[in-house]
Amino acid sequence: MELVGSSLDIIQREMPHHSFSYGTSVKVGLQTIDAISDLHEIGYIHRDVKPQNFSVGLKDKASTIYLLDFGIARKYTIKDTKAVRLPRETVHFMGTVRYASRHCHRAQEQCRRDDLESWIYMLLEFLDRKSITWAKSINKSHVCSEKEKLFAGDYPLAVAALPEEVHKIISYINSLEYSSEPDYDFIKTMLRQSARKRNADLKSKFDWQPDTSPKPMKSTKPKTTKKHKKSKVAVPPELFAAHVTIIIIFQREEAVRLAGSFCQSRVALNQLYLLFSTSNNVTCGKSQPQKSLEIREIKLKITDIETKSSI
Repeated sequence: MELVGSSLDIIQREMPHHSFSYGTSVKVGLQTIDAISDLHEIGYIHRDVKPQNFSVGLKDKASTIYLLDFGIARKYTIKDTKAVRLPRETVHFMGTVRYASRHCHRAQEQCRRDDLESWIYMLLEFLDRKSITWAKSINKSHVCSEKEKLFAGDYPLAVAALPEEVHKIISYINSLEYSSEPDYDFIKTMLRQSARKRNADLKSKFDWQPDTSPKPMKSTKPKTTKKHKKSKVAVPPELFAAHVTIIIIFQREEAVRLAGSFCQSRVALNQLYLLFSTSNNVTCGKSQPQKSLEIREIKLKITDIETKSSI
């Protein structure tokens, strides 16, 4: 026995707005009609077709839908033949009220047509949840009456808005007799045509599958940052004399270093001037006598450096 994942009912309820896209709905319809066709091919009818009895596979089989729960399935052919068994006069209600066929409501024998009728209710619900006007009703008579209206062409607005190919499927299912062999290919053709009208891509993944399409590659080129040239400050000589003492007050050691370099490079003077112009702390909280003493000391050091540089 193979393990499977969530049912279509659970998956749909977990979708945004609790609904599938048109493309996914049609793809689900195509796979589920194939599953029903395969069951009919071996001589059985399911009699309880509904979203809860279809589940998706696990992992790499998440795009495969499985038909489950054959607890009330019935063989409709005579043993060892393909001849259809004669219907019984009365039968008990078999199935789920929301998806049960009209014949099931009337306590009549079910056939392949009834599985397809339950299937179309399920499909309509996938296409638009508002299609099933009896969804919240538990009154079997009322539900059957609403289903009769649908097959009489009295469509609710949600169904009327669907492509005409869906209406053709409804009419076709209604035309089938007890022993009729359904044309499953016709149903699938109508589904595909309706998808084309809605521009639905049937090659895309189901809504519940993660999008693994390759994302655009990020550029591997190293980011280049623009180098901003430092602006050169033309410092008049007189400004140096006027401001050097103030600079010394807030950063004496740095001032000495730059002042010493100034004798050999004018770039140092620019740095010294920038250092002064960007400082917000020129007093350093020192008393005037302390500042005067430091200024004299620094001036002497600068003079000494200048004298040595000129030798």
